[in-house]
Parts: sequence; C-alpha cells; structure tokens
Amino acid sequence: MGKKIGIFVFFVAICFCLMGITLAEEATQTSTQEEQVTIKGVVQEIAEDGSYIVVEGQKILTNKEFIEDAFLALDDKIEVIAVNTPEGLKAVDCNYIFEEEISPSNLQE
Repeated sequence: MGKKIGIFVFFVAICFCLMGITLAEEATQTSTQEEQVTIKGVVQEIAEDGSYIVVEGQKILTNKEFIEDAFLALDDKIEVIAVNTPEGLKAVDCNYIFEEEISPSNLQE
C-alpha cells in the first residue's frame, strides 16, 4: 500500500511540474506578443552600418543582415514588427506594403 501511495505522489508531482512548465511557456509567449509593436510607413533612413532604420520618424534597431535579407531601400513602403528592448525598438520582421493596383474591375461601381 505504501509503495502505491509513493508512486501516486510521484505521478502527481510530475503532473504539477509539467503544468508549471506549460503555464510558464504560455506566459512568455503572451508577454512577447504584447510587447510587439507594428510600424507602417516609408523607410526614410537606413544607417550606413545597418544598425537602424527610420520609418515614419520612428528609429528601429536592426542589423546589416536584417537589411540585406529584407532587401530594404529608401522610400520602400513597409510594415515593421518590432519589440521593445532597453536599447529601443528592435525589428524582428518586415513586410512590404503594396499599393492596390488599379484595374477596370476596381473602377466599376
């Protein structure tokens, strides 16, 4: 009987540990998502060393690889997903914004 109780207690302890890990991961994911900021606009400046870009007057920290991988250039219309860091906003992703093309079907009412 004592052996069965010990196994049961061990099983319950493992379940609580796994629940705690899962809850901690969910809290981390939620806080990361909450700290993300989206900036939409035109690239107004790109640092020569690639350390930052300026979009709609907002300085966003980057690195050379980010600039090269995204093929960023001045006057590009983009949406930057950034996170708050002690140093400032840091880019984590970037998407281009394309103007809707004018076609005959768009002109019909």
